[in-house]
Amino acid sequence: MAPLRADVVSGAAVVGRTAADLVRRAAVRLPASDAAELRRELGALAVKMVEAQPAMAPLVSLARDVLEAVERAPAEGGLDEARRAGAHAAEAFREEVEARARRVAKRAARLLPDGCTVLTLSSSSTVRAALVEAADRGVRVVCLEGRPMSEGQGMAAALARAGIPVLLAVDAAAWCLAPGVDRVLLGADSVGDRGVVNKIGTAVLVAAARENIDKVAGYLAGHAAEVGHVVIFGGGRVGLPLARRLEAVADIRATVMERDAERARYVAERLP
Repeated sequence: MAPLRADVVSGAAVVGRTAADLVRRAAVRLPASDAAELRRELGALAVKMVEAQPAMAPLVSLARDVLEAVERAPAEGGLDEARRAGAHAAEAFREEVEARARRVAKRAARLLPDGCTVLTLSSSSTVRAALVEAADRGVRVVCLEGRPMSEGQGMAAALARAGIPVLLAVDAAAWCLAPGVDRVLLGADSVGDRGVVNKIGTAVLVAAARENIDKVAGYLAGHAAEVGHVVIFGGGRVGLPLARRLEAVADIRATVMERDAERARYVAERLP
């Protein structure tokens, strides 16, 4: 548990994989006399795991999947079957986290025009994968360092090793730099009914992104024939003004989806 608690640099995808490995081993090794006791021990471990990384939503999903798998394990299989079910659920969760991250990265990369400049904050393995995916199309990156731990420095170094031109900047420069970029690409530790949880300083970039609403609306208007309907996840200071702009100027029907994290996830996973 100590390495998981000490990881204050990695994003949700990496933390989710680490936690899945931890739970998989625990399902096999935790002392227990029967399946019921194993479930109690795994439940206690899940509480400690979530307390170690309270902002990371994948850990809650991992705990749910594993505990449900242990509970559903055939009773006639006893403790051994419960252990196998828990370990299998943890491994399946890890594989799904990795697959989902790859899908998101590929979709995000398709949103980046050739030769564009992208602004990002802190470190996200999914954002990094998306940028590397688009590296051969001349993408440039402005990477904010993400204090106090400055994990953005590692992010910038990784992008540079991939051959991507990178400008590493202090967080305080966000407002000045945002108007000069084409896209803002950020990770998310969790998505809930009240919005997105991410590195402190993200809100500044979102506020700065409001200045680019006309650019987004103009881009979508140019593709109105093939778009027709846009679903915007999250309203607030950006989503609602963008929806109004699309309907008023581009004649594109816009649906704003907020306070419904499960539905948003369902739709996002089924995007082409």
